[in-house]
Amino acid sequence: MGKERVHRFVSKDLTVRIAAVNATEVVQHMQDLQNTFPLATVGVGRGMVGALLLASHLKDGQQVGLLFRGNGPLSSIYAEASYEGHVRGYTPNPQYQPENYDDGLSLRKALGIGLLTVARHQPFQKQPFQGTVEMVSSEIGDDIAHYLHQSHQIRSLVSLGVYLDKNGKVQSAGGVLIEVMPGVEESMVEKIIANYESPCTKARVMRALEAMGEDELQDMINKKEEVHVTCQVCGKPYSVSVDEVQELKNHIHRESMN
Repeated sequence: MGKERVHRFVSKDLTVRIAAVNATEVVQHMQDLQNTFPLATVGVGRGMVGALLLASHLKDGQQVGLLFRGNGPLSSIYAEASYEGHVRGYTPNPQYQPENYDDGLSLRKALGIGLLTVARHQPFQKQPFQGTVEMVSSEIGDDIAHYLHQSHQIRSLVSLGVYLDKNGKVQSAGGVLIEVMPGVEESMVEKIIANYESPCTKARVMRALEAMGEDELQDMINKKEEVHVTCQVCGKPYSVSVDEVQELKNHIHRESMN
């Protein structure tokens, strides 16, 4: 079981709280131990990130477990995390591979239709508190948000990402949980979610590459190969040429000189 630190924030008026985590190392460790193929890596990784975010709002010694059970070839995904940041996850079919990747790394068909069960464990409690809801998309993040709304009347946005390199290895993993407390006007809820949920675009891909820094970009340039990035939410692929990476690196350098 690996461990990660979750960063937590709250708005001044206490109506919005945010949790964010970089879980790259623990998801990489999971992939190495279980030898998961791409779809299983993304699915279990998202589950681990989601569990970490939910556990960050618990108390000392408490844990949360997420069980996604579907009728697809992956069958199920389980992840559990503690308030202290310990996390683990698995699927019974880690080497599942579709006939083709026409749907990218979307989990909708791989996990299928089913249920999400969330179990909250507390010290000295014989039975955990459990809640079960139908999965709305089988993409993990949407299903967690649906659970929070149905079981706790909390509107939320759950953004989970596991990004793989061209060899299928975990390059980065992390997520953000934005929760709007009950009582906030619906118009404000919609505004908050709309401001965060922008469509998948090439510009967003370029901003993500920019965040990697000059050294990482130079490594990409040295390889003299086109960079391929797939959106882990919708599965849409993007290609970035070496010239575009060079231009991006030059932009970062110019900005650093100002």
